[in-house]
Amino acid sequence: MILRRAGLTLLLSLSLLSLPCVGTLQAQAPEDVNRAIERAVDFLKSKQRHGIGNWEEMGDYKGGVTSLVVLSMLLADVSPDDDRIKKALVYLRQVPPEYTYVVALQTMVFAEAKSDFGLIRRNAKWLMETRLPSGNWSYGRRGGAGDNSNTQFALLGLKAAADAGVNINEEFWKKSRQHWVNSQSNVGSWGYRGIGDATGSMSVAGISSLIITSRQFASVKKGFVDGRAVRCDGALIDENLRRAIDWIGRNFSVSRNPAGGNEVWLFYYLYGLERAGRLTGQRFFGNHDWYRLGVRFLLTQQRLDGSWSTPRAAQGPYLLCNTAFSLLFLTRGRIPILVNKAQWGAGDDWNNAPNDVNNLTEFMSKTVWKKRLNWQSVDLKVADVAALLQAPILQMSGHEAPRLPVAQRTLLRRFVEQGGLLMADSNCSCGSFDQGFRTLCKDLFPGPGQELKRLEPDHPVWTSLFDLRNLADDWPLFGIDVGCRTGVFYSPKDMSCRWEFPTEEASLPAFRLGANIIAYAVGPEDLLDKLDVRKVFDDVPEDEIKRGYLHIAKVRHNGDWNPAPRAIQNLMSSLQEIAKIDVIRQQRDIEILDPNFFNYPLVYMHGRNAFTLSKKEKETLTDYLESGGVLFADACCGSERFADSFREMVEELFPGQKLKPIPVEHELFTQEIGYDLSKVKLSKALGSREVAPVLEGLEIDGRYAIIFSPYDIGCALERHQGSDCKGYTHEAALKLASNVILYALKQ
Repeated sequence: MILRRAGLTLLLSLSLLSLPCVGTLQAQAPEDVNRAIERAVDFLKSKQRHGIGNWEEMGDYKGGVTSLVVLSMLLADVSPDDDRIKKALVYLRQVPPEYTYVVALQTMVFAEAKSDFGLIRRNAKWLMETRLPSGNWSYGRRGGAGDNSNTQFALLGLKAAADAGVNINEEFWKKSRQHWVNSQSNVGSWGYRGIGDATGSMSVAGISSLIITSRQFASVKKGFVDGRAVRCDGALIDENLRRAIDWIGRNFSVSRNPAGGNEVWLFYYLYGLERAGRLTGQRFFGNHDWYRLGVRFLLTQQRLDGSWSTPRAAQGPYLLCNTAFSLLFLTRGRIPILVNKAQWGAGDDWNNAPNDVNNLTEFMSKTVWKKRLNWQSVDLKVADVAALLQAPILQMSGHEAPRLPVAQRTLLRRFVEQGGLLMADSNCSCGSFDQGFRTLCKDLFPGPGQELKRLEPDHPVWTSLFDLRNLADDWPLFGIDVGCRTGVFYSPKDMSCRWEFPTEEASLPAFRLGANIIAYAVGPEDLLDKLDVRKVFDDVPEDEIKRGYLHIAKVRHNGDWNPAPRAIQNLMSSLQEIAKIDVIRQQRDIEILDPNFFNYPLVYMHGRNAFTLSKKEKETLTDYLESGGVLFADACCGSERFADSFREMVEELFPGQKLKPIPVEHELFTQEIGYDLSKVKLSKALGSREVAPVLEGLEIDGRYAIIFSPYDIGCALERHQGSDCKGYTHEAALKLASNVILYALKQ
């Protein structure tokens, strides 16, 4: 007879009174930001002039405010087919090129709306022709001295034109960059004109302009040799950029325009701060988390009508500009992070190809997924697991051996165990990094079956996005299986330096291989909002057995019985936190013939290969189930081998009976048990569809004694799902498994 633990039924009944959604563990900030964005868009829409289709302009700068407002709305996902946008575009097409601000913003609007390439090309030509001999821009054809504000916008417009397909030669970008180098102060700042009178708004403009111009030409010391092989003998370290980033870190603020900045342009500064943070890949300036701090400030400063203002700029076109600048900060800054670039070691060896991850991210964003994506760098010396998990991929490369201290090795291991993917390559195919990374892998994952091994052409990474099976022989790719999927990918052949050259045909295989590794791990629909916080399941020591606490055992069988070793631990941690059940978080690994087997009200079974039970094991398991026990099982990544073997076992336990689909209307899937599971989401291997849950069961005396999922649950509980893993998402798996446990405890 099954021995129920004292007090468990009472704890269960209390937990069922109110079971929240899994998502309630996340901060509410993303929803707050979305509401602020909606209110701002509604405010801007309400201020459009119905007759002409424009917004109130600033002085003689016809089209300037309208362009800025339309740009902010487009980036807030207002469709170019929206009637207000269409009307504004008609108006902007009639605005001739005359002022630098207007021409640049107009170009950015046309590029974002993917329209009017002829006007984009016209505007780019105008901007190139109006640049001053010193490499900067004034207000326009009327002349006057150049300034850094006009120059910043001119470069933003030209970048938008270049991204749209306008050819701008490398020498033009180099001369424009030289202006910013020449006008930077010794401490790293910029003013409106020249070196003096530093301001925050002009200093973030300088950071963005250095990045925009330098990305138009290679940032490694040597490029292609004979148009094929890359030699990246170290990065061209941008000391100007480094000094500027340090200056912002020392003078950081979100509530004022730092140094001598005019407070009228506070929101203009914030718009520049967002761009500087995004383009540099910096999550922090100094120790300041710029986006989260900026969001907090803007949410507290938004007015009831959805606008933003300062006391000296509270009406008319200034109000429109400040609202548009704030909207741009919120919308651009929240773009999901696809890849974190690992900053490791004491020097710059981690950054031999400064634009590698940026270019790979742009390849995924523009060529593959057609979705706005971003990247950032993370310093392993100060990062925690939650910071690394903000992106699904962590990229690492270098020339020298990565000799990491224990704390950083632990950080990498926990990141991968929590569902992250480590992608590494050896710059210039250097032997030092190659040997060092192989040693690092042995330290990270010393367990049996976790060796770094070459991936054969039938591994799903070769076909996860592009069919690269013909590349497998010439491009060795190694991996480590962690849980249910490959969690570490390593290329001893250089990828990242090739990513530095996105327009070279010889780089395309490297881009496609990087894209396949990313697509193996994650789909575009799985990416987190930048403000979302992924729950970290902590390592827990072996719990002391306590009376009245729920403890689940995992069945040891002669197949691969433990492909998801942390699944039960993660599930129990979630039940403890959400359902408030007292649990033993560590799973008990148990054989069916163990004398303590009958002490567990529910046992869990998992695997990917076929297995068999002895006659005595079958008899014992039958007695266990007929005595009130529950067997919960799932096929690892939808393995048909395990599923067939499990169904065969059930027929041997109970001759003449088979597993049958559990009806969707059964209480197991209802809030009477726990969660409403009328619809659950499948993994990307099954199309990321929302469907009715698929569980099979066998009833004994009116209760389900065996509950089986032919789709993966265990790997999903670990967030370990590759592109070939047929199962449920992590959130759906948590809910399904929680309901199964709660149902079993009620019987």
